Amino acid sequence: MLRTIFISTALMLTACGSIDKTKEIAQLTDQELIAGKGDTILKVDRYRNLENAFGKADIFGRKTNEGYTEIRFIETQNNGVVVLARKDVTILTNETTMSRNPFSTSTSTTQTNIEGQINHTHTGSSFEAEAKSVTSTTQMTPLEDYHTMLPPDFIPIAVSPEESIIPVAGYLIEFISKKPNSIRYKITKNH
Repeated sequence: MLRTIFISTALMLTACGSIDKTKEIAQLTDQELIAGKGDTILKVDRYRNLENAFGKADIFGRKTNEGYTEIRFIETQNNGVVVLARKDVTILTNETTMSRNPFSTSTSTTQTNIEGQINHTHTGSSFEAEAKSVTSTTQMTPLEDYHTMLPPDFIPIAVSPEESIIPVAGYLIEFISKKPNSIRYKITKNH
C-alpha cells in the first residue's frame, strides 16, 4: 500500500514538471575544428518538452523540435575579414503527448438479455430462449498535429581581423587562424 502511494505521488510530481526548452549542438566543443568554404561551423537545434493533458512536461521526457540556428563559413577576404552566414529556422507546432500517441482508444459496452421458459412433459423437458445483445463503441483517436517551418532568416556576418570571438545562440566561436578558403576555430559554451 505504501509503495503504491509512493509511486502515485512520484508520478503526480513528475506530471507537474514545467515545460523546459533545451539546445543541442551538432559540433564538438572545447576542441580545435577546421572548416572550408560553405561548411557549417555551428548548428544549434532547439527543443521543448511535449505538453501533456495537464499542460505540464511529458513524464517520459519526450521533446518536439522548435528549429535551429546555423552558421556557415563563406570566405576570408583579402583584408582579413571572415564572412559568415547565419540562418535561423523556427518551427511552429501544436504537437503534444496526445497527438503523438500512435494508438487509438475505444471503449465498448455490451448488454445481453436472455429470456426463456422450460416446459416439462411426461416425456421430458424442453427449453426455449431468446438472446438480444446491444453494443455501443466510443473511439478516441489522437489529435492531428502540424509542424510549420517559418521562412528562414539569413544574416550575413563580417568578422573583422581584430575580432577573435563572436557569440551565437549561447555559444562562443573563437577563431584560431583565418585563411582564404578555410578557418580553424573552437566552440565553447557561453556561461
